[in-house]
Amino acid sequence: MAYRKPIPIKELKMLRLSRELQKIDFLSSIFHHFTQPVRLRILYALTIEKELNVTETAGLIQSSAATASHHLRRMHEANILQIRKEGRENHYQIKNNNIERLVHEIIEWEQE
Repeated sequence: MAYRKPIPIKELKMLRLSRELQKIDFLSSIFHHFTQPVRLRILYALTIEKELNVTETAGLIQSSAATASHHLRRMHEANILQIRKEGRENHYQIKNNNIERLVHEIIEWEQE
């Protein structure tokens, strides 16, 4: 077995910090969706209704179905929403309670 030189403390520290900062990169991609008013409105509506399809979402944000579908798809790709298929129709829901709590925190913070 070959002898491996120990990693200096400074490099270990940087490696540990690098791993921790990767979590921030993930959160940054999530928070990006909260900075867009249309997506925040969709998310807030989903905390109230629990599930919306593209047509309902389009009516809610007063846009075309294509625009609503785009926003929903992007949030699904970011792992914020999950899809329940019913025939040809997609129904979107918030993926977990942490996202839902975060939306409520943002709304409460804005109202203070």
